[in-house]
Amino acid sequence: MQASLIKYNTPVLISTTGSKKGQQEAAKKEGTSQTEDILNSILPPREWINEDQLWVQYVSSTPATRADVVNLQKSLDKALQSRQARETGICPIREELYAQTFDEIIRQVRPHPRGTLCADFRRDYSAGKNRFRMKLRMMTQILPTYYFLSLPKSFPLSAPSSAPSAVSSSSV
Repeated sequence: MQASLIKYNTPVLISTTGSKKGQQEAAKKEGTSQTEDILNSILPPREWINEDQLWVQYVSSTPATRADVVNLQKSLDKALQSRQARETGICPIREELYAQTFDEIIRQVRPHPRGTLCADFRRDYSAGKNRFRMKLRMMTQILPTYYFLSLPKSFPLSAPSSAPSAVSSSSV
């Protein structure tokens, strides 16, 4: 599993067979507070199967300290450098690491309404970014068509097949 900037609790073994739903719900109901429920709805737990065992890892609900904030900045800088994220332009690595950092900040301020506000902002920002990418993709597909439609009718789009070639086969 890839390292994350988001602080998680230790993984919990949910089941050793394919029946994950019932046991997962039972494990989730055991001793979860309202704060943890809100946190799990904002930042869903990670789930994975390893050797026919279902593991779940919930986001940590421990309050953040000043040292956690400083460590987050150091971890972000280290991850950007180790994964060779570009400093300028569009960089998917930088985008992913910034998203994880923003999620960790949401986790750190989650007991307050600010945490919910940040989560709403993140969701709306991601939706807007996806809409922008979709429109950009559509424009790049349409632009060649508009280009060829804008050419004058007298401008040949391709050379006629009956045009003489520059070098004839008899002169070679």
